[in-house]
Amino acid sequence: MARLYYANNGVMDLKPGTLDALRRLPKAWDIVLNLRPLNGKAARELDAAVITQRAIHVLEFKRRKAPVTIVSDSRWLSGGREDRNGVQGGESPSEQVCNSTKALQEVLTGKFAQLRDLTLPWVVLETINPANRVGNEAHPMPTQDWHDAGWAKVIHGLDYLETLLRRREEKMTECITDMDAEHFRRHFGAKPLGQLTTQGIALLLENRERLQHTALCLTTLNTKQVFETTTDGNGAFELQGMPLEPFEVTVPSLPELRVLPGATFKATTELLVMHVFLVRPQVSEERVQELLSAEMDRVRSDVEAVLELAQGAEQRLANLEGELAQTRQTIGALMGLPSTHDNEVMHQTINGLIAKVEELERQRRQVDAVTYLDPDVVRRDALSPLQAELDALATRVGALETRLDKVGQTATRADQRARRALDDATGAKQMANVAGERAGKAESSARDSAQSARQAQGHAAMSEAEAQRAADEARISRKVQEDELNFKQAVYLTEEERRQKRAEALKLSAIVGAAGGIISMQPIPFADNVILTPMQIWLVVRIEQFYGQSITQDAALKLLGTVGFGFAAQHATVALYKLIPGLTFGLGPFTVFGFTVLLGAATALFYERGSAPGKSEQKALMGSIKALLGDRTFREDVMAMGRSVFKEFKVRGYKTGADDLRAVFDIASERARPIGDRLERELFGKDGNRA
Repeated sequence: MARLYYANNGVMDLKPGTLDALRRLPKAWDIVLNLRPLNGKAARELDAAVITQRAIHVLEFKRRKAPVTIVSDSRWLSGGREDRNGVQGGESPSEQVCNSTKALQEVLTGKFAQLRDLTLPWVVLETINPANRVGNEAHPMPTQDWHDAGWAKVIHGLDYLETLLRRREEKMTECITDMDAEHFRRHFGAKPLGQLTTQGIALLLENRERLQHTALCLTTLNTKQVFETTTDGNGAFELQGMPLEPFEVTVPSLPELRVLPGATFKATTELLVMHVFLVRPQVSEERVQELLSAEMDRVRSDVEAVLELAQGAEQRLANLEGELAQTRQTIGALMGLPSTHDNEVMHQTINGLIAKVEELERQRRQVDAVTYLDPDVVRRDALSPLQAELDALATRVGALETRLDKVGQTATRADQRARRALDDATGAKQMANVAGERAGKAESSARDSAQSARQAQGHAAMSEAEAQRAADEARISRKVQEDELNFKQAVYLTEEERRQKRAEALKLSAIVGAAGGIISMQPIPFADNVILTPMQIWLVVRIEQFYGQSITQDAALKLLGTVGFGFAAQHATVALYKLIPGLTFGLGPFTVFGFTVLLGAATALFYERGSAPGKSEQKALMGSIKALLGDRTFREDVMAMGRSVFKEFKVRGYKTGADDLRAVFDIASERARPIGDRLERELFGKDGNRA
């Protein structure tokens, strides 16, 4: 098997079958994945560079479901439409790999000059499609030959990858040594690719609904690599080629849902059975604990089903390999028949055989992965994250119950003290009445009666003080209970309430951001510290008030610091506006408007779910804001509103007091409402999900 390496911590998105085909190449060959050579102008990414003793084969893999027609190097059609990427106006797959190879050659010109002319570009169609055609006369594309669109060669499928690479380099001299390959890998920072296979299902925990065709993102903690996979129609997924290091799982398309288990996944063997559960934020911790406990038995059953494959694995592998070879041979024979070209029934037959090959390859990978595994280790790796999550849930549930018990105990003690104080006050009043009666009955005993009255009044004063203390404790108890109720109400807001609060927060953020954007371009000394920062602190305080909370300016300033761009980036942006002549409102990620809207969205999310969005979520939010600013009409509406608010602000002498800010921004409230509603839809989606 060939040695696989990865470079530049790129995103690994090759199909498992493609990785298998690369591993089946000769042992003496090195394959470097996700190579990014710099040509002094831009960074390009090469899917794979296969280093043999004779050449460096540059492979660009394309996954196309629709039929492909290759007219020339510069003209590719997929499903009848032009097939071009988004680099500098678009490149065809042939142009893309040719330009990427030229970028690699520029890097090789200096230190690796002897390798420059040994680079050979390829485009590899990962999926075999009998309807694929090449040339003006649309000839079929057999899998056992390469196809010339020009300088780049095209390979149809992966069955004859090694044969075609060897055939193209056979007239070249063997001149690439192991030392050359090692220097090449070291120069590009290539690291060995692990052999971990991860498989499982993704589902909603409350109703066990399987998440179909949902993208999962797996990020390693040590090397920060990002691996992506997508669930099938049954919610199942499989990912090969991850390194054996800890990683975390996110579901980018469902950011409002909580991913369980939240513990870090870590595999100590080459197979990890990993089930991903998503739960809505309004589900209580007790209910999550109950549902997750029920899933433990199902996960155990799934692990045992996988381990059963290890029994008789060698014979099963041999059978699968034989069946794979026979199926591939049948496909090759059918595609070689002249009648295949326009025969729809034949196309369906071939497509069915191709699907069978993919399923057989999946079974072979699964059997191969469990051949030499330790069953106890596989069970431990699969169940330990779930157990860790259950332990954490038990701790949180216990802490909540303890807190509720303390609240109840405080209320009970306050009630008891209030009752005692009332009894004491009643007794004191009775004593005072008796003393008054005695004073009226006998003048001779007036002095004694007066003394008794004074004593009774002293008792009454003491009882009144005790009653006041009891009343204070009762108010404290009610305040604790009200805070608990407010917390639960904030957690269980309806989606419509969330949407309205987010829209209101984003409307105010748009006003502050638009005004701040205009102010940042004015020749006002220290505008960012004296004017802009107080406005944004006021914005955080106002949004917090929307959610019924109470916050100080110091706390608001800390919350500002949780946003990834921070004050340093904002100050740099304001300085840039003042230093570069002609710079306009701008669409970059570091404009005052974009930062302020991001701040408003992050603050709203903080009060909805109790935590600020992470860096990846902030990046996604900023990407949506940036896309909106690309809309000319939207951008002009924002600028017009900013100028209007700025004029009002200027008339008031740039005062940043709370009353001044509220008066200025109330004027623009209705004008900003459609902007706030659009921001809410674009950032969080029509159904309330963050885009």
